[in-house]
Amino acid sequence: MQLKVQWITKNQIAILRAGQVVAAPHVRYFDDRSRYLETQGNHKTKGVVGMVNCISNGCFRGVTGFERCNEPCYNACYANNSVFALKHKWDGFDITMNGVDNKYFLINLPAKPNYKLNTLKIYRIGSESSDMSLALALDLVEPWVEANPDKFFTGISSDYFYVKADLLKKLSNYNNLVVGHTISTWFGDNDLENRFAQIERFQDYNIPTMVWIVTKPEWTETKKGQLREKKMVKRALSLVSKHQIIEVGYHHNRHHEPTTLNLNPAGVCCENGVCQGCGILCGVKYLLEARKNGSK
Repeated sequence: MQLKVQWITKNQIAILRAGQVVAAPHVRYFDDRSRYLETQGNHKTKGVVGMVNCISNGCFRGVTGFERCNEPCYNACYANNSVFALKHKWDGFDITMNGVDNKYFLINLPAKPNYKLNTLKIYRIGSESSDMSLALALDLVEPWVEANPDKFFTGISSDYFYVKADLLKKLSNYNNLVVGHTISTWFGDNDLENRFAQIERFQDYNIPTMVWIVTKPEWTETKKGQLREKKMVKRALSLVSKHQIIEVGYHHNRHHEPTTLNLNPAGVCCENGVCQGCGILCGVKYLLEARKNGSK
C-alpha cells in the first residue's frame, strides 16, 4: 500500500504505513547549497539537467508491502550500484530499506528560503536516489518550481507515497513541472496497479505526466512475459499518448540493455549515453509542445 508522511517538527518527519510509524528521519538545513544541489548535473546530465537532491539514499520500498518489496527494483536498483552505494554496502547500505534500519537516508534543505537557480534550464528534483513522490508528499517541490518560472523541473516517481489532493491542486497551477512515473513488467501486479492509479490521478489534477517504461529483453523471452508486457503497454497507452512514454533500457552502471518497444518517435532515454542532444529531456520537450498547443 502507499505510505504516508507527515511533519512532526521542522526537524523531523514520520513515515507511516497503515497508520503505524515505520521510520522517523531527521531533517537537516544547510547554508552550503552543494549539500542538496548539483547545479551542473551529474556525469550523464552535465551541462543539461541539474539535480536538486533534497532527499537522497532511500525510497522506503521495503515497507510498502507491495509484491517483491523485499527486493531492490529489477533485483539490482540503479541506486544500489552508485559510487556511494558501493562505498557503503559493507556498512549496511541498501536503498530498499534505507531510512528504516540504517543511517544513510537524507533530507537536506536550504537553511534560508533561497530557491533561485541561475545556471541550467532543466532540473531533476527528488529522485536521483530516492522517490519523487516523497518529495511531493513533503511539499518540497513547489518552492523550487515557484521561485524559478524560467526553469523546468522533472522527477521520477515510484508512487510509494500518497500525495494529498491540496498539494496536487497547488502544483497544477504551474506550467514548468512534469512528473514521471515508472512502470515495468518486473513489478508485481499490486505495485503496477498503484502506479497506474497515480498516473491517472496526477493527470486528473492536470499535472503534466510522463510514463517511464523500463524494459529488458530477457523479461519478454517467454510467452507469458510477452503477454504481460503487451497488457502493461496497452494500459499505459489508455492513459497517456505515445509522446508521454519514455522508455529506458535496463542499465547496470553505464551499460544499457537495448530497448524493445520504441513507442515514442522522439526517441528513448540514454540513446546518446548523455543528455546532450536528447529528444525527450525527461519530458520537458513534451511539456513545451503541450504549452505551445495551449493544453498547459
